[in-house]
Amino acid sequence: MKVTKNRSILKTISYRIVGLINTFVIIFFVISYGSENFDATSPFYVALIVFILKMITYYFHERVWNLYKYGRFNKKVIRLISFSRHSHGD
Repeated sequence: MKVTKNRSILKTISYRIVGLINTFVIIFFVISYGSENFDATSPFYVALIVFILKMITYYFHERVWNLYKYGRFNKKVIRLISFSRHSHGD
């Protein structure tokens, strides 16, 4: 299956928009609930939460995009055989 550049560009933009919303929501809650007790570990927790949620978000983002056929078309692909699979007769 072949994927067009337009599909990849649109997926990139939509994923970054979702990531921006995730980051905003996470930071909003971390800062608003912990503003009086802010310490040096807060950025670490924000980064950790963002890291985990962005992986989960990316997975579901990919699953949603797989529902749409935009930018995909069937095309025969010639597969190359890896040299590592062949015995060299040693």
